[in-house]
Amino acid sequence: MINERFIELLKKSELIKPLALEELINLHQDNQLKLLQDIIEKSLIDKDTATDLWGKAIGIAYVDPLLVAVSCYKDEMLPHEIAKKANAICLYKINNVISVAMGDPTNISLVRSIEKILGIPVSPLFSFPHEIDAAIAIYYSQSKSFNDALTEVLDKSLDLRKLSDSKADAMSLVRSTSLIELFNSIVYHAFQERASDIHIEAGQNNSLLRIRIDGMMRNVIEIPSLIHQALIIRLKVVSDLNIVQKRLPQDGRFSMNIGDYVSNFRVSTLPGLHGERAVIRILGVTGKKDFLELDNMWFAKSTRKRIERILSTPNGVFIVTGPTGSGKTTTLYSALNFLNSPIRNILTIEDPVEYQLDGVSHIQVRSEIDLTFAKILRSVLRQDPDVILVGEIRDKETAQIAIESALTGHFVLTTLHTNNAVQAVIRLTEIGVEPHMVAPSLVGVLAQRLVGKICDQCKMIYHPEQETLLKYFTDIGSGLVTFYRGKGCAACGNTGYRGRVPVHELIEISEAMRTIISASGKQSELETEARNIGFKSMRYDALAKAILGETTIDETERMTVPEYSE
Repeated sequence: MINERFIELLKKSELIKPLALEELINLHQDNQLKLLQDIIEKSLIDKDTATDLWGKAIGIAYVDPLLVAVSCYKDEMLPHEIAKKANAICLYKINNVISVAMGDPTNISLVRSIEKILGIPVSPLFSFPHEIDAAIAIYYSQSKSFNDALTEVLDKSLDLRKLSDSKADAMSLVRSTSLIELFNSIVYHAFQERASDIHIEAGQNNSLLRIRIDGMMRNVIEIPSLIHQALIIRLKVVSDLNIVQKRLPQDGRFSMNIGDYVSNFRVSTLPGLHGERAVIRILGVTGKKDFLELDNMWFAKSTRKRIERILSTPNGVFIVTGPTGSGKTTTLYSALNFLNSPIRNILTIEDPVEYQLDGVSHIQVRSEIDLTFAKILRSVLRQDPDVILVGEIRDKETAQIAIESALTGHFVLTTLHTNNAVQAVIRLTEIGVEPHMVAPSLVGVLAQRLVGKICDQCKMIYHPEQETLLKYFTDIGSGLVTFYRGKGCAACGNTGYRGRVPVHELIEISEAMRTIISASGKQSELETEARNIGFKSMRYDALAKAILGETTIDETERMTVPEYSE
């Protein structure tokens, strides 16, 4: 693909040194798409900026088909073989026009051919060919329905009723093609639905397969109890767990190829009344997760500026708090991406290491060999670090060392599990860290949640009751502000929500707050001082995003608590 306009834009941007750019151009002079890929792989320009330049050069926007969920019905998709041959995949339909991701969207004859096959107009979008291959592998994976796959397992020669606890029987079962296809179809279905977790739950008569999408559980299908046991054994084998042990909980991991990518999963099994249940957490795709810039993290402008100010502090502790699955790690990595520079030595201590960032050293906690957060942190301090990310503060020892690290000139990012930002300050002292050490070391606390994002395909205007508005706002008329909600459609599973939006509250520690902390002041005193310096609660941020049409008042009520009491 020749794209001279792209080279012009690269030169004008001055994002790459002229000599280095000329070397790249000469290397890829016959194919500027490879030039684009090389620039991204070598981190010469971040992916968002590079693909934006490419999109401007060809006049067609870039889209990542693995991040934009496919919402076309099966009869609206291209036939599998044609999709592979054309390196194209249908994404979504709006106003009777289908958006199609293509490796070569400038090929007008190919676009016209796809229009003839689909029978409706096509809006081409650009994606990298390998990303389209991965998306095709996911979205065309289920040639059979779950019912067909289940029936095939039952019809095969596997005598599930005679399945014993012997390893030989279990391994024979695991090698069954039909069982492998069923297991893979469950994982692929979770990817197709953008699920974060897969639940396989044992029941008295049947087991239940459920998935968590945008923070909410959805039933998928009932599984005969006989097949439940077989699936658990298959899961244990791929996760390298003890297949004979059924009376104790076990934790493991496995990976699966998704097109050209490798996706990673964390597994937990737990014995129950009617058999073992399992939860599979989808961690992400190796080499696929793009680190978000701070500007793309849905921060309010004032919050964004204060976070940048906190991160520019030479030393201190910055805490991100929230429940499991609230996006803390994503936020930490956006901060780490902001700090990442050749002039800094950055190390992370995590359990597990979910993402990898070039220029950063990642260390995995291994509790089974007593390689804990605290032990690693002590060793990391001898590695001449500038910035340390501690995945989670779980005990007094880790908290103590993290605080001491900040006091000795290091910048520490970490997480705690608390309900709001002020509670995180109190939690450090409750863990056992002396208040006089917390006060000078803590520089900021960010609390966050994820709320449902209104589905773009069924978004509609509505006017809440005046009584509802007055619960959240003062002096507001029903006609002054337009609110939105999702009507419910196939794209969002009739929920009205598709995706999630983070809501935040940030406390930048002031000198007055340090005085309160040092004196072991009450939470109410900290809350009062926070308001004095302009603190805005998480509910305030959620309501602001409801007014902007990103979420709803109902989600605000469900996911956030009322303002701190006066």
